[in-house]
Amino acid sequence: MADRPSWLATGIAGVRRGALSREVLAGVTLAALAIPLNIGYAQIAGLPPVVGLYAAIVPLLVFALLASSRQLVASPDAPIAALIASLLTAIVAAPGSRQYVELAYAQALLCAVVFLLFAVFRLGFLADFLSEPVLVGFIAGLAIEILTSQIEKILVVKATADHYFPELWQIITKIPDARGWSVAVGAGTMAVIVLLRRLVPAWPSPLIALVIATVASRPPAWTSTASPLSARCRPACRPRTGRTSRSPAGPRSSPAPSPSAP
Repeated sequence: MADRPSWLATGIAGVRRGALSREVLAGVTLAALAIPLNIGYAQIAGLPPVVGLYAAIVPLLVFALLASSRQLVASPDAPIAALIASLLTAIVAAPGSRQYVELAYAQALLCAVVFLLFAVFRLGFLADFLSEPVLVGFIAGLAIEILTSQIEKILVVKATADHYFPELWQIITKIPDARGWSVAVGAGTMAVIVLLRRLVPAWPSPLIALVIATVASRPPAWTSTASPLSARCRPACRPRTGRTSRSPAGPRSSPAPSPSAP
């Protein structure tokens, strides 16, 4: 049997049999944290949730075979997801469409080629020339934009403005139209994550919150799809046009038949 190449699976080559159980536990813990996060990142990028699962599994397998570190985690994050959405939205107007997803895959492959070239020519030192204040400000701006977009999804409202402050104003003015059950599920999910991190930090709070939110995502029978925060009339209580209403004094009378031609 030929010897293993020196560049292949160097990170997992040093794993001892006695430490295998701890490595498996660490992998399960990482998966419990990464899977719900990557599903959220996929939604931020305008992609289907299954793409987040792909991003949580495939890069880790490839990284374990090609990298030499067992501590470094290869996974998407919120700034990358926001950049994907901003770039592809300028090209394709419908996030989540087939063309949108195909362009996202193509973008990922191009980024992989660029990273491969950086590794071959040892160009990692170029990252030292990036200004730290610029990076901090860029990430902070992305965080504010991501927070605004997620609030829009929690309220189940749609903002059509192209710039941030008009978009924020549209969201604020549409708060009376928000769906109460969606707001309750979103606020409850954030409360579960915060409480679990403070009370039991060892528990995978994002995964637990994801399971609870999935179970509670379907509104109960006593709620309606119309907003309980709005005082507007429901469509069911509006009079229907083109039909004769039923009189409270008796049954609805049918129109007289028209005389037939001889």
